[in-house]
Amino acid sequence: MDLWKLIGSYRANILQLADEVAGAIGEGTKSRGRLFRELDRELERYMGAMESVIHPVLAEDPRTQSYVADLEQEHAEIRRHMDDLAAVTAKDTRDWARRYRALVFALEHYFNLQEHGAFTVARGTLAGKAKALRRAFEREQIATLQAERWHVPKAMVPARYGVSTGTALGLVLGVLSLAVAAVTWRQRSSAPQRDSWEIKQRSQRNRALREERPAWAH
Repeated sequence: MDLWKLIGSYRANILQLADEVAGAIGEGTKSRGRLFRELDRELERYMGAMESVIHPVLAEDPRTQSYVADLEQEHAEIRRHMDDLAAVTAKDTRDWARRYRALVFALEHYFNLQEHGAFTVARGTLAGKAKALRRAFEREQIATLQAERWHVPKAMVPARYGVSTGTALGLVLGVLSLAVAAVTWRQRSSAPQRDSWEIKQRSQRNRALREERPAWAH
């Protein structure tokens, strides 16, 4: 799957999830509140990957540079809609549904702006970088998922840099082993020095005591 099909699959998943939120009723795993939170996470992963991977490359080329400000403005508007909707506890009211339709309209407008604006030009300008960008886009998505699961900043997740979790764990354990070995070596090497210093101190104290004794004590 190339970069553009990959991005298209993420967009299709988001729109499908948005439809499920609109039609959700009742409680449980398919409740509107739960599905809305899932939509929020999916949107943040998608827009975060766009901002980290795609937008910087678009900004470097004069032919696509002008689209970046518009796309980021769309991100800001979508996040405002999401924050407003998330702040409402009761998500089964007519007012919430009306405001939610405004979010869906903003999403569709954003995806159209991408597909028929920036991406139309970028398919040509980024042809030589598409494979590398696809890998970076996937890594960013995986890193966001792992950061959410591990409750750590995304910058600390090894997948973001193309390093597997197993490799990263091996490196960490290796560094810890070296640190422990270094501490042990320092302790062992300093022990003889401490022993000789303590012996010297005891000798000096004993000499001082002998010199302080009165003549009749000998």
